[in-house]
Amino acid sequence: TKDQFEFDTADGVSAAELKERIAFLVRNAFVCQGGELFRQVKGIPMGGNASPDLANLFCYACEAEYMDHLLASGHKDEAKRLSLTWRFIDDLLTWNGPPPPEHIYGMRYKETTNGPNDVSFIGMRIRIEIHPNLPSRRWMRLSVHDKEEQWHWKPVRYCHAWSVAPRHQSSGICKGLMIMYARQCNHLADFRHAAQRAIYRLLDRKHQVRDLRQSFHAFLRERWPEFPRICGRLRGFFEFCIRSYNNDEPLLPAPVSTAPW
Repeated sequence: TKDQFEFDTADGVSAAELKERIAFLVRNAFVCQGGELFRQVKGIPMGGNASPDLANLFCYACEAEYMDHLLASGHKDEAKRLSLTWRFIDDLLTWNGPPPPEHIYGMRYKETTNGPNDVSFIGMRIRIEIHPNLPSRRWMRLSVHDKEEQWHWKPVRYCHAWSVAPRHQSSGICKGLMIMYARQCNHLADFRHAAQRAIYRLLDRKHQVRDLRQSFHAFLRERWPEFPRICGRLRGFFEFCIRSYNNDEPLLPAPVSTAPW
């Protein structure tokens, strides 16, 4: 109701005003191409500040209605299985059965499962493998999934060091990538593989070694201060990456199997 959407603050809005503002955002996305201005008439604007929230709200409304339908029709077990489904906007990860049917969202699924024990989800590869040191046990291996490795062309990533971007942006990009890779990977070999690839890309974009080194060392100090041996090995690995790049050597091959770190 209208009262549910009103706030006590002076700048609160009613439900009708909120709908009007959302409609304005959706209907007023423009693109300039070849001297002509085009208005987007289907979907929500890509890159819009409100677009991720609007997409999540839409998907949540579909899911809530579907879950209510399952419970009302007595399919409680099926509803419980869907509690292990994770979604980030339109990306779904399921653990205990199939995802909700396509028709509840009005979208078509694209399968990213590489096998019964191998799946990719938002830049992460999740695999169930036999533990190399304990053959009777299995473990979940998490690594970075880079779509670029499957393409026959090389996309342009990250700003060029000679662009109008401030110099400190080099450090920010490098540190941000390392933080993301450290969160995604659960063993050192996969982290090193992703880190070397990122360092090569930043050097291709003419970012200075001193800026990348400073950022990489700051990342190590903040991420693993209690593991000086690992930090020392990774500092040496960074210098190895710089030498390999200067010698025009290829990336190290992706690790096949290894124990968790």
